[in-house]
Amino acid sequence: MRSYYLLYTLLFAVILMPSITLAQVSNAVIGSAQIHAPAVILQYNKGTLTIISLNITKGNGSVMISGPNATGNSTIFSANTAVAAASKYLKINMNDYNFNYHIYNVTNVSGPSAGTAMALLVISAYTHKPIPNNVTVTGTISYNGTVGEIGGVYDKINAAALNGITYAVVPYAQNGSFENMLYYITQQKFGIPLDQVSNLSQAASFIFNYSGPMIRAHKTVYNPFTYYDLTNLPNANISCSNNCSSSAIGQLANFTLGMVENQTINISNINYFRNISSLMEENLNQSRNISKKGYNYLAADLAFLQYIDGYVFQNSATSRYGALAKMQNISNYCATLNAPQMTNSNYEYVIGGNLRALWGSYMINSDISAYNATNSDTDTVLYALMNAAEAKAWCNSASFMYNFSSNMGGNPVNVSSKIKELAYLSIINASNFNYIKSNSTINPILAYKNNKYICIMPGDGCLYLNTAIQAYLNNSYATALVDANYVPALYSTTITTSNATAYQISRAQFISKNATFGIWATQFADESQFYVHQSALSNSSELKGEYASQAYSTALLSFEMSNSMQLISNNFIPEQSKVGGTNMDYSLLINILFIIFILMIISIIIEVVVLVLLVSLLKRTQKGQKITKKIKK
Repeated sequence: MRSYYLLYTLLFAVILMPSITLAQVSNAVIGSAQIHAPAVILQYNKGTLTIISLNITKGNGSVMISGPNATGNSTIFSANTAVAAASKYLKINMNDYNFNYHIYNVTNVSGPSAGTAMALLVISAYTHKPIPNNVTVTGTISYNGTVGEIGGVYDKINAAALNGITYAVVPYAQNGSFENMLYYITQQKFGIPLDQVSNLSQAASFIFNYSGPMIRAHKTVYNPFTYYDLTNLPNANISCSNNCSSSAIGQLANFTLGMVENQTINISNINYFRNISSLMEENLNQSRNISKKGYNYLAADLAFLQYIDGYVFQNSATSRYGALAKMQNISNYCATLNAPQMTNSNYEYVIGGNLRALWGSYMINSDISAYNATNSDTDTVLYALMNAAEAKAWCNSASFMYNFSSNMGGNPVNVSSKIKELAYLSIINASNFNYIKSNSTINPILAYKNNKYICIMPGDGCLYLNTAIQAYLNNSYATALVDANYVPALYSTTITTSNATAYQISRAQFISKNATFGIWATQFADESQFYVHQSALSNSSELKGEYASQAYSTALLSFEMSNSMQLISNNFIPEQSKVGGTNMDYSLLINILFIIFILMIISIIIEVVVLVLLVSLLKRTQKGQKITKKIKK
């Protein structure tokens, strides 16, 4: 009997064996890998470094994440996208395998920034090429393998440095962008080279084939400055068509260059930013040479942008609360600026100061509001400092223009109600370039007043539109008119012709030479010609196109400025005159004299009437006395 049981057992084992073998095959590990991945703990805005591991087995395309108590949908989606992108890179069918990720030492995880790291894990596990232990990777991933931007890079790399990481892979950032500046600051402060990659293929090439020289060659550089051909550049030669005082523009250029010079000196004292200090000094010299050729406002504008960069580098170690204090100080400073009396001689500089004071106040107050509304990691702190630097520079320029214009003299003036109508139409025209219209009203001024106006435009379009509305609501109609005119100049440059560069250059030359009423129009016309020359001098077709677009946009701005300043000057209303150095309001004096004259006339009439009544009363009294005497007789 026992022999039968033994026979049945052997038979059952033979039948079951294939299924056991299949189960073992299906659960067999194809490959394993692990990687250091940085993250930000949102509750504390603090960076941390974790390990993500991956096991690939035969399966049906399942993607699982274990480890955290809670995993956000964005992370789950990112893992699935990473597997798809890596499978495409490897040319394998992801549905033939299961992908089991495990994230260590985190309670909750959310966000897509580990996408590139997860994709590299698939490549590493499948090809059995290990990922070096001294590298960290951060960046989102798309199905086509594009590596996208992430947040919290400063705090992430800080955590990586504290845990022995010696280099990092980060998403590509355009040179001169805030992200590129952030990378450079982070790299220099923590001594970890940041290699920028645009796609998964570049990331894989770097991770699996790196060496010391390669790391040094790929580390982040920062040089946003454009070098122009000044050797063959003619001097600025467009003449102002009315009585313009150009000395203030030259002084404004020198004032701005001085701000940058001080900033450059401050940065030179920070060891890991000395290279930036040298670049800033080099660019500062270029701005000086541009000013010497007569392009004063362009020189000031280029130096202005350099001041912002320098401010961020100088204050890159500022804490969250320290940054907030700096922003509040700038806001208070901007609020103290007061425009002098507008005259027929200084009105362009008063309006120019008004614009910059508005821009500075709007930027810093918006900056503070956004800052207080979010949990600020170090990336956010540095971004807020960049905006604060721009606001401070605007208010510095406004202060300079106010001080200069207060000493220019002239007859005090106001503008007629016609400018109010023109400012209103200018704002309506500018609002047509806005991507979002108000749901409550088509009138942007009323919508803004009721906090219901939403503006979305690239660049500085919303800055100009919103501050134009503010000026209008504050009855500063001349400032509102000029401010709103910046918007069409920025967004009317799209050309659909086959030869856009030639068309823009031709139009820029024609417009700028016929838009010369006032100092601002003339400066922008000269700036337009500067870019016309740079386009002609460049050997790069791409640069030719960029310069042509700048030339056309600046020419349109000179046209708008010329028209606006002419309209304003043609609609002056004399307000006061100067006699003996004292402001006298003659309209009030005339009114007072007129009232006195009327009172004198009334007084004389009253005296005459009283006199007549007295005489009449006397006569009646005398007549009555005569009658009484006759009766007595």
